[in-house]
Amino acid sequence: MRTITEMIDVDVPVRAAYEQWAQVESYPWFMENVAEVRRLDDHHMHWVTLMGPTTREFDAVITEAPQDARIEWSSIEGPEHAAVISFRSLSEERTRITARFNINPDGFVEKVADRLGLLAQRLRTDMRRFKAMVEKQHREQLYARHSA
Repeated sequence: MRTITEMIDVDVPVRAAYEQWAQVESYPWFMENVAEVRRLDDHHMHWVTLMGPTTREFDAVITEAPQDARIEWSSIEGPEHAAVISFRSLSEERTRITARFNINPDGFVEKVADRLGLLAQRLRTDMRRFKAMVEKQHREQLYARHSA
């Protein structure tokens, strides 16, 4: 099992960051190797991931999700995959997000990507995409409220 950790500060309140991350269907918008995440019920989701020519599907269970603090999940079957996403308020308009993914690279492509540091690089890029997305949405919501 390999652990990859990345941290980023976003210019939105902790509630906005948490709520956006809790919308699992939006993961493909900022996670490049994720084709689909579908919520099955309050605690289960179905993932479809892509790594080069390899497609993997698995179900995961949300093990903890205390409001505005943390979201944790782990795979039930298929590829070993788990994550803890933590949210810490730095101020009224700034939040630190720490993402820790535990994965077990499976197959040739994933093992090579891991050895080359591409999985860690992918998480860093995905976190930057999340930052851009959540900050843009927050600005648009503020503008809409101010304009109304």
